[in-house]
Amino acid sequence: METGNLHTGVVGDSLRNLLYARFTAIIGHALVMFYLLSRGEGEAPGSGFIAVLGLLTMFTVLSFLRLGMSWPVRQMECALQLLVDVAGLTLLLYFSGGAYNPLVIYYLVIIGFGAIVLPRLY
Repeated sequence: METGNLHTGVVGDSLRNLLYARFTAIIGHALVMFYLLSRGEGEAPGSGFIAVLGLLTMFTVLSFLRLGMSWPVRQMECALQLLVDVAGLTLLLYFSGGAYNPLVIYYLVIIGFGAIVLPRLY
């Protein structure tokens, strides 16, 4: 671990990777919705869907900015980020078709991340 950089450890790198995965999922949801709307195959997303997508985007950007701060990333922070992912994905799926949404597979990313990075306590 380099001196002065508190985010090069496993937990800091893992949080960065989780944020990249979340951002990819946000873009994926937005692109799929745009594609379906452009083909006339879906309904316009409701305000709930757009609000959740916006909140997740804002939270992700703030989390990336947090990685630039001087205090170290702890495992509890990663666990809370995973809870945000579960809540956000659940709401997005609720507003966009439920279990029939093909992006439901992102739950596996969250489960895998938690199983690999976090200790059994979490």
